[in-house]
Amino acid sequence: MTQTLSSPFAALGEQFARERNDLEKDRKKLQDERDKFEAEKLATSKKLAQEGKDLEKIRAKLQDEREIFEAEKSTIMKTLNPDPVGEQTDLKKNCRKRLRDGCEAIETETIDLVADDVLEINAGGETFAVERSTLMMAPEASILRSLLGGRQEERFSRDGWGIVFLDVTPCVFRVLLSYLRELRMDPEARKRTRLMTQPEFQGELEAVCKYFDVFEPLHEIKSEQDKMKACGDGLEINDANVVSYKANNRGYLPAISIKKIKVFEPLPPLPEIKSEQIKMKACCDGLEINDGGVVSRKASGNGYLTAISIEKFKTGSYWKGRILSLQSKHWVFWGIIATDSPTKKSCTDPTSFGWLRKSYFKNGNWNNNDKEWIGWVAGDEAIFKLEQTHLKMYHKRLYRVLTLGPIPDSKEGLWRIHLNLYSPGDKVEISVPSDDEMRLIN
Repeated sequence: MTQTLSSPFAALGEQFARERNDLEKDRKKLQDERDKFEAEKLATSKKLAQEGKDLEKIRAKLQDEREIFEAEKSTIMKTLNPDPVGEQTDLKKNCRKRLRDGCEAIETETIDLVADDVLEINAGGETFAVERSTLMMAPEASILRSLLGGRQEERFSRDGWGIVFLDVTPCVFRVLLSYLRELRMDPEARKRTRLMTQPEFQGELEAVCKYFDVFEPLHEIKSEQDKMKACGDGLEINDANVVSYKANNRGYLPAISIKKIKVFEPLPPLPEIKSEQIKMKACCDGLEINDGGVVSRKASGNGYLTAISIEKFKTGSYWKGRILSLQSKHWVFWGIIATDSPTKKSCTDPTSFGWLRKSYFKNGNWNNNDKEWIGWVAGDEAIFKLEQTHLKMYHKRLYRVLTLGPIPDSKEGLWRIHLNLYSPGDKVEISVPSDDEMRLIN
């Protein structure tokens, strides 16, 4: 009986001893970790204290050097200019000059960094997208170059969206931008001294060109042939080509240019704007199409609204698209479709080919693996060409040709221009391109 009772107590005693040993091990482990933490804490405190002392030494050293510098500066300034008022004036001038030189250096570096940025400009209520490098094609003294080339941009007024605003008629500013883009491709265009637009806006265009200093200043006379010669005594002509009257008595004394000049023929009158040959039709309510080929989205709320050309196009056909206004960035679709009655989701039609946002549709299937296509912005212009097996687009802002295909043979004239507008206020123009514009895509 005694053996039977003692066995459970012995087992409990052994279990208690094991648990006590485990607790002792845990206590020792915690104590070791605490000692380690205290040691690290002490080392960190010593390190921070030493760093504080080092910083204090550095501060004291800088203070001493500053006092020495101020003393030397005061001595030098008194030697150079004993007048306190004059001293302050010269000091201010020097500071301003150094600040101005520093700002100009920073501005020059900034221009190089942002030269390829796309800048949005609101000209008379119409938003244009242009690369800063295009504006930098203007002459050195041009306001466009200095104020929109990455410097002093804040001097311009801004619209409610924070976009730079110019109080200029849109068609006038469009001609100006077209000239600057032309300079990027043809430096010889810099020899031009006049731009042309519609007769009613010609005066404004010339005033804008003068205000923005768009054209290069006239070169100084370099050759002897461009100089003047006196036709009798009493006139003096110096090397700078200044003609002075030196005779004692009054009277007309002639002088003529050494070089003969040609009489330029008058500029031909501007052609009247012809009515657009491409007519569009809306496939649903909410779109307005005027006689000039402008398609405007009037419906409220976002969502695609479709328009197609009334005429069907064959191989070799060209057309031009221009985005006049774009409320949601990139959200517009340009392309072709072979159905006469497209649905609301016309982009997904099996016969749909075209470019949307930063992607494209091919046989109605969405793709975004074209790295060259970066999307639409307001002011974009594109020339389209329908080939037998492909649809090609020359994008003026990107200066490149993009191609979609293969498409079903278009020689039977199955295809219509296909357009989708997404946001209220979006507005585009469809027109016939000029011969020069057609050459861009060939």
